[in-house]
Amino acid sequence: MKKVNELKVDDLSYEEAYAQLEQIVNELEGGELGLDQSLHLFKTGIDLSRVCNQRLNEAEAKIEKLVKQADGSLKRENFVVDEDPEEINNGQLPF
Repeated sequence: MKKVNELKVDDLSYEEAYAQLEQIVNELEGGELGLDQSLHLFKTGIDLSRVCNQRLNEAEAKIEKLVKQADGSLKRENFVVDEDPEEINNGQLPF
């Protein structure tokens, strides 16, 4: 795996950005870094989380669902994710 500073953050895939973000979190949680290095990693982590969010939003925009019409035909519609997961089943788990 390449280090974050070897790659331009905006060029990373979701998986690459997420892996780098996990690595940064582990390093920061280790508590052995100096202040300057911690701040640099924190800033890079913010950039990586932005990339992850952007990639997820792009993927969500591409998702469609097929809805069966009254006549039996199928119609494509955009798949909309509820903004508040607590509203689904009144916050109850489905199992």
